[in-house]
Amino acid sequence: MSHVYVSRRCVLIGLVVFGMLFFAAQIYLLKWAGTSGIFSLSSLWGGQSHEHPRKIPPYRATKVFADASAKFSVPVFLIEPDCLTSIALLWRTEMKESVPGKCKHLCGERNVTTFGVLDSRLISQDFLLFLEEHIDIRCTVLYGPDPRLITVDNQETGEIPLHYLFEYSGQFIHLVVFYERAGSYLWHGAARADQLSSRRMSLLSPCFQNLNLRKLKFGGTFAGAYDKMEFRTRRADGVNLRIPKDINRFLEQIPFSRHLECNYDQARAFGRSYGRDGTPEALAFRQSARDLLEKGKRVLDELGIRFWLSSGTCLGWFRECDIIAHSQDVDFGMWIKDYNSQIIQEFDSRGLTLKHQFGRISDSFELSFVDDGIKLDIFFFYDEKDHMWNGGTEVRSGNKYKYVFPKFTLCWAELLELRVRVPCDTKRYIEANYGKEWNQKVTTWDWKRSPPNVRPNGQWDREEWGEVIQIF
Repeated sequence: MSHVYVSRRCVLIGLVVFGMLFFAAQIYLLKWAGTSGIFSLSSLWGGQSHEHPRKIPPYRATKVFADASAKFSVPVFLIEPDCLTSIALLWRTEMKESVPGKCKHLCGERNVTTFGVLDSRLISQDFLLFLEEHIDIRCTVLYGPDPRLITVDNQETGEIPLHYLFEYSGQFIHLVVFYERAGSYLWHGAARADQLSSRRMSLLSPCFQNLNLRKLKFGGTFAGAYDKMEFRTRRADGVNLRIPKDINRFLEQIPFSRHLECNYDQARAFGRSYGRDGTPEALAFRQSARDLLEKGKRVLDELGIRFWLSSGTCLGWFRECDIIAHSQDVDFGMWIKDYNSQIIQEFDSRGLTLKHQFGRISDSFELSFVDDGIKLDIFFFYDEKDHMWNGGTEVRSGNKYKYVFPKFTLCWAELLELRVRVPCDTKRYIEANYGKEWNQKVTTWDWKRSPPNVRPNGQWDREEWGEVIQIF
């Protein structure tokens, strides 16, 4: 009889101990949801929202999001700069995987980890619902106008998702949506609080109110433009991740990725005031100028030389979102430090014949090419302590001129479906060259006197003319 009693007591104690251990395991999983996979207690409890007792490390949020994306075949790719830099360093050391169990690439002090995706149509509703209902990941979506549909003649455009923000136990995943533009580059929009949608799963939850959108690495302050890229899958810290195939090339682009949209409202206003020259001659010139711009761009891109729209071509983009029909040429700006002696040879091989070469590398250098009767002028800029300038030379007298500009940096833009650079503070650049009346149509222009930023800059000695004034 006592033997039976002891056995029952042992069984009861065993059940109590087992229950306590099981409960402790549940508490541990609740605190560290995501440690062993993409499921958490919220999936066991029917997806009910709950408060996480502690903030999880960025590694765990990254792993959960990457695993869920793979489960639903959503082709996201990691673009978090610190993580990519660490992974690239790993590649340079013969692709040796980090010590098992030790987080090396996906850790850190950050609370936002950034991924990208090519086009929002690749993000399925099932994927979003799974994140919300089975893992308790909250989602907010930022929408904005589709710039690919906006033209001078078309003001109506639908909205597209620009950014997905996911919150998971105190960590954030920022999913940047890249869209292909002009068939040649990738673009993402800026992130602003007024882009929040009232659609399901897009209401601003209290957990997002402490997230400073301006501090997001992609889209926080401006839209961005990048080269089209390929991807590869690599394992880092035990997580399979899609990443840019050329990590270093992608990272190099980030500081110079800012993208500006043409001001179509401004272009429409100018068109209402002055009309648009639609004569056959004007249409033919715009097409030929665009072809010339594309040809010159292709050569310089292949040589890895930065250039930007300058003078009348820049004014056309800024004021009219087009090429000015009566300008009769195409104008590029280029840093003199980026000059490459191969430019002339490469241009010539593509049918762009050198028409004149003025100045020398150290002073007022300028090249002019011609193709199908249209000129492509390249003005070389010199960087001084408090300003920048390019030079001009008068053939008849040997007089030199200097065009002074305030300091500027370069941004990406699009002109006639071509990705080009323009000065970021374009208005300031334009006002320096054309004055406050830049928005008025002017058909007569004296390059030596009309620009408000032109200055006399001496004269070439006559014995130098053979070198500094060359006409072909």
